[in-house]
Amino acid sequence: MRTLALASEFPPYRGGIATYAVSLAEAAAQLGADLCVAAPDYGRTDLDDRHYPFEVVRFRGKQHSTRDIPSKWQVARRLIARGGWDLVHAMDWPFCIPVALAAPRRLPRMLTIHGTDVLEMADWHRRTALRASGAFSGNIDVVGNSAFTADLFRRHFPAAADKVRHELLGIGEFWLQPTVRSRQARATLGLPPDAFVVTTVGRLAPRKGHLGVLKALDLLPPALRGRVFHAIVGPSVDDDHARKIEAMIATSGCAVKRFGAVGQDDLRAFYANSDVFCLVGEPAQDRSVEGFGLVYLEAAGQGCPSIAGDIGGVAEVVRHEESGLVVPICEPTAIATALERLMLDERLLERLRAGAMERAAGLTMTRCAAATYGLSRQRREQSEAPAEREPAVMLRQSHGVS
Repeated sequence: MRTLALASEFPPYRGGIATYAVSLAEAAAQLGADLCVAAPDYGRTDLDDRHYPFEVVRFRGKQHSTRDIPSKWQVARRLIARGGWDLVHAMDWPFCIPVALAAPRRLPRMLTIHGTDVLEMADWHRRTALRASGAFSGNIDVVGNSAFTADLFRRHFPAAADKVRHELLGIGEFWLQPTVRSRQARATLGLPPDAFVVTTVGRLAPRKGHLGVLKALDLLPPALRGRVFHAIVGPSVDDDHARKIEAMIATSGCAVKRFGAVGQDDLRAFYANSDVFCLVGEPAQDRSVEGFGLVYLEAAGQGCPSIAGDIGGVAEVVRHEESGLVVPICEPTAIATALERLMLDERLLERLRAGAMERAAGLTMTRCAAATYGLSRQRREQSEAPAEREPAVMLRQSHGVS
């Protein structure tokens, strides 16, 4: 199957959709799929995509805005005109309308929806444009990243309810690789060797729920507060919110440290050397939602169970009492109770560690790619055998599209 996949976000940009796009393409290529991925160049001329096991076509563009729709249509039209495609995949909603306008009606199309984008698409102006373009008519397969996201789509687009299904996302092998967990590894990361380390990873934005975690830590009994070290990992994207976090850190009864953004290797080491991953979320004023929650799986791959807020599709990722504890959002008392349970019950913590690793091993991107594209996972070994792979498929030059 020859697939053209178009993404509005892709490395070197870091974000959930970029991670999805590159991970899905890599996993599909490992399963023997023949893909070409179109992605923005972010204004750079030094990008070298030859290491990917699929073709990468860069087009002029940065982060998406509505005014980019016409240029994305031109990109889609030029690439589809190459011919020979069995499927055209809009990996995020900004390519939905361009692909619908550019693709012949007989050509199968796919659209991946990630959560918040469903609400963006439901805006009156975008809904009108989607209807006018015939975005959900014809031979289209809409794939949600969770049952929550698929149900959200059905509620907002009931006329296309029969077009949507869901396939849970997954993590790549990188997050499943064994990582050193030791006193020395903690010291290298800046973590106390003997503390109960609670790590929160995510942009410092209100909807991630950092303030709820800090409030919960102060509700712990004094003896437990003295054992906790809270690591906050992630970039600041909201100055006002960052100041609120700093103010709470200054008065916290626990040891708390902000680490900012870190590289993937260090992030994996943080997960491996933490006792629990805590990301609880809260409703966002901008109506954004958590359609899945890949970070919970990344942590789980390193044997780090989660305390997760029951918001969006998170409870589909973290199995309550199996790979973590799911708590009501905006309830610091519930978060504190979950933390206290894990600190006082080593057997429970060990059981959840094992459950987290099992959950991560079962939700891989290989599984996701196979289910999304209808590929056989049994073909993986064959597709990776050097004698059976053409170098042109394994390593392709990227081509610029302006």
